[in-house]
Amino acid sequence: MNPRNFWELLREKYSELTRSGRLVADYLTQHAEQAQYLSISALGAACGVAEATIFRFCRSLGFDGYNEMKIALAQANAMPNAEDAYCILPDTDTATLCKQAGAVSVDAINGTLGVLDPAAVDEADALLEQARQVFCFGQGAVRSWPTISGRGLP
Repeated sequence: MNPRNFWELLREKYSELTRSGRLVADYLTQHAEQAQYLSISALGAACGVAEATIFRFCRSLGFDGYNEMKIALAQANAMPNAEDAYCILPDTDTATLCKQAGAVSVDAINGTLGVLDPAAVDEADALLEQARQVFCFGQGAVRSWPTISGRGLP
């Protein structure tokens, strides 16, 4: 698993989690740095859930167990924050801007690859081939502008 994908995975699976699982996810989101050092029993106590709930939470995210999830969390915490990495400062040179633009594109592609299901694409292809009529509509995602010293661009 790509370390950055831990947070993407958590966002993607959040709606499928049980109420107790969401408590764990919320705690991890709010206390990411501290949580990576907690034992399973300490995390359970902090979230107000049983150890078994923590284990089921890890399994629902696709991890074999708590230690694997904790390693992924630590790796994700070690990665620089994307917002900080792409912050444009007034004195940013052109070479850095080009690198940042490339990194944003690569992150977008990797994010798409992380959630793309080849079986679903094949199924959609088969349905399109069998369709008598196909209507195409588009919707684009709007990425927020990079910030300059904490202020968004117009």
